[in-house]
Amino acid sequence: PHPFDLVCGPLAGGAILAFAAAAELDRGFVAAEPAGDGFRLPDALRPALAGARVAVVDDAINAGSATRGAIAALREAGAEVTAVGALLVLGEAM
Repeated sequence: PHPFDLVCGPLAGGAILAFAAAAELDRGFVAAEPAGDGFRLPDALRPALAGARVAVVDDAINAGSATRGAIAALREAGAEVTAVGALLVLGEAM
């Protein structure tokens, strides 16, 4: 019910899991890297992200800052985030 073309993982911890999920599901992968107060995506990939449907995968969501940062960077690039997944969620809902 939540189709996606790519999987994105924050380099703050979830990128390895996101890459494995992308490989298992035969989807593309992109990593969001920490940058200043947020996250950024590789400049070379930004044009391909416009209009892409993306699932964000993290290993653990605690405060949610890495997941929210990846989502913000994807939306800024014109991508549509259709799903968020994690192995472990701690604390209050995002």
